[in-house]
Amino acid sequence: MTRKTSWYQENIEKARKLAMENYHRRMKNPAYRAERKERKRQYLDRHPTAEHSRYMRYKEDSDKYQELLRRSREWQKRNRSKVAKKERNWRKRNPEKIKQKNSNRRARENEAPGGHTRIQWLSKFQFHGFRCFYCFHSLTEMNVTKEHRIPLSRGGSDFVSNLVPACHSCNSKKLNFRSEFTSRPKTVISNK
Repeated sequence: MTRKTSWYQENIEKARKLAMENYHRRMKNPAYRAERKERKRQYLDRHPTAEHSRYMRYKEDSDKYQELLRRSREWQKRNRSKVAKKERNWRKRNPEKIKQKNSNRRARENEAPGGHTRIQWLSKFQFHGFRCFYCFHSLTEMNVTKEHRIPLSRGGSDFVSNLVPACHSCNSKKLNFRSEFTSRPKTVISNK
């Protein structure tokens, strides 16, 4: 056993305290935090299941997991403004994920069969030329709405085959009626 190891074993509490002080001192440095975050991202890129397996190990030990949840809830209660700010920032950075989340929630509420991913939806949007299925107006990812040809409220599915891109006004006019078009009219669309 080396001299350093024996000192650590004899002074374990002091060593832990020093380690925590050192950790907190380093974490105050923004450059160190950014470097640490980047190292973690690189590690997770090389080991994609590492974070999940760590979480599952914690979850298997019920007492540890419950303690982790309790501490997390307490921290969130003490730092409500930080949590709210973090969530607002995430929502601003990920509007498409919010739309997808709301779409999935609506389908679950209507007990609709099936589902689709964001990639499938974007492929369908691209297939229709980034235009409204009904009026052919040019759309962007931010102003397009998902139109269920057979409405969810009338037993339609949430599969991508039941979806078409529509502008807000066309989607609103249809309400919960079935789409009157069985297929898109075959017209030449200019890119204007």
